[in-house]
Amino acid sequence: MAVLCEYNDEKSGFSFMHSYTKSAQLSHFALHNHNENSEILIFLKGSGVFRVEGSEYFPKPWDIIIANSNEMHKMCIENGTEYERYVINIDDSFFLKNNCSEFMDIFRNRPLGENNLIKADEEIQNVVNKLQKYIQENAPEVVLRGLLVELLYLMRKKADKPSVQLSAEAHIKNVIIYINENIRSPLTLDGIAEKFFINKYYLCHIFRRHTGLSINKYINYKRLLLARELYSDGMSLTDASAEAGFCNYSSFYKVYRREFASSPRDDLKSI
Repeated sequence: MAVLCEYNDEKSGFSFMHSYTKSAQLSHFALHNHNENSEILIFLKGSGVFRVEGSEYFPKPWDIIIANSNEMHKMCIENGTEYERYVINIDDSFFLKNNCSEFMDIFRNRPLGENNLIKADEEIQNVVNKLQKYIQENAPEVVLRGLLVELLYLMRKKADKPSVQLSAEAHIKNVIIYINENIRSPLTLDGIAEKFFINKYYLCHIFRRHTGLSINKYINYKRLLLARELYSDGMSLTDASAEAGFCNYSSFYKVYRREFASSPRDDLKSI
C-alpha cells in the first residue's frame, strides 16, 4: 500500500489518509470497528463490496461510505485489482469541540448497516481535494478543521436521500438485528436458530460467510463494546460487564483479554 497523503494530529480530533494499493488482496482487509470514532471512506478506484452489519454496498468512484463506532464493517476488494481511497476517522469529541454535534446524526441516528452510502457530487469532491491540498501545504489546523466541518455539512445534506443497500441474506440481517436488540439478555446459538427456524449448522455457515465472524464471537464483541460504553458513562466494570450480558466478571475479563490483548482495567484506565 502506498500512502499518498497523510494527516494525524490528536489535538485536531481527526485523521486523514489518501492511499493506493496496486494489487489488493482480500486477506489484507479484516472485519473491524473504530472505538469512539466515526469513519468516512471515500472510494476512488477499485472493484469490490462494502459489508457492514448484514448489508452490502457496491460503491462507485467518489461514493462515500460511513460507519460508526459500533458497526462491524469490511471493504472486500477483488484480489489483484487496484484500490484507491481516502479514509477519514473522526473522534467523537470533534463534533462537540467544533460546535457541529448535529452532523453526528448521519453516523448515529440510523439502524446498523443502513444508509451507509452517500452519493458524492462535485461540491464534495472539491472540498476533499482542497483538504488534501491544504494538508500537503501544512495549512493551520483551524483551516483543516473548517474544511472537515464543511464536508460533514455537505454529507448531511446528501444523506437525506436514502442509499441503496442489499441485505447479504434476509436471515442474516434479521439475526443481526435480533442480536443487537437483545445483547443484554442471554443469547445462545440454539436459541437463535430456534427463533428463526434455521438449522444451527447452516446458520453458523451463512453467518460466518457474510460477516467473517462466528455468531458467538460477534455476540461477545458487541457485548465488549457495550461494556466499554457503559464504563465510560460512569458504571463500574463489574456492573458494566453484567449489564452488557456477561454471566460473570471472570468471563468478561477472559473475553476482553482475548480480543484486545490487555486487561480491561489497563485498557480503559484513561477513560
